[in-house]
Amino acid sequence: MMVNGWIGLTLKHSISCCVCFLGVRSCTVSVDQAEFLEVLLDQVTANISCQYTHSVCAGEKKIYWFQYLASKHGEIKQSDRVTVKSEDGNTILKINNTRVQDSGIYICGIAFLGSSGPTLVFTGRGTTLTIREKPDVMVTPTNTVLIVLCTLLILYCIAVFSYYFIKTKCRIWKAIRNKPGFTMGAAKTFGTRSVFQAIAAEYHKKYDRKTPKKNPVVEDETIYQNTQDLH
Repeated sequence: MMVNGWIGLTLKHSISCCVCFLGVRSCTVSVDQAEFLEVLLDQVTANISCQYTHSVCAGEKKIYWFQYLASKHGEIKQSDRVTVKSEDGNTILKINNTRVQDSGIYICGIAFLGSSGPTLVFTGRGTTLTIREKPDVMVTPTNTVLIVLCTLLILYCIAVFSYYFIKTKCRIWKAIRNKPGFTMGAAKTFGTRSVFQAIAAEYHKKYDRKTPKKNPVVEDETIYQNTQDLH
C-alpha cells in the first residue's frame, strides 16, 4: 500500500509537470514597441505606445511599464503626471508636463498570472524617449511653404523687371532708328559719345571745386591804353 501510494504521488506529480510544461510551451506572446521617440517640450505630452498579441495563455493578464532613467529605474507607478491607458492589443504610457529629465528607456511588459502554473512575463525591446528643448532641424512644413512662396515671388519680380527692361530698351532703340539720317555708325558714335559725356560730367562734378580757376582780366576804364602803333 505504501509503494502504491508513492507511485500514485509520483505519477500525479509527473502529470502536473507535463501539464505545466505544455501550458508554457503553448502560450505565445508578441510585444512590439517603437525603438525611438523624440518629443519637444512645447508638445507638453509624450505618448509611448506598445502593441501586443497573445494566444493560449492561461491566467490573469497584467500590463507593466518599466523605466530606466539617468537618475532612477524601476516599475512606473501611475500618478497625476503619468498614466497608462490599455485596450485590447494596445497600451499607451502617457507622460504629461514633459521634462528633459524624462528622457530614458521605457519598457512594456505583459504578465500572465497562473493560478497553479508559473507566471509568464514577456517584455518589449524598449522605447528610447528623448525630450528636446529645441528642434535640431528648423525646417518644418510651414517653413517649407514660406520658402517656396518667397522663391516664386522673387522669380516673378525678376521676370517682370526683365520684361519692362527689354520693352523699354526696344522702345528707345526703335525711336533712335526712326530718326532721319540714322545709320549703324551713327548709333555707335552716339552710344560712345554718350558714354564719354557721362564720364566727363562725373569728372567735373567731382573735381570742379578742386581745380583752380584762372583770374579773369579786369579792364579798368580809368587807365589809358594806347592801342595805336607809334610811328
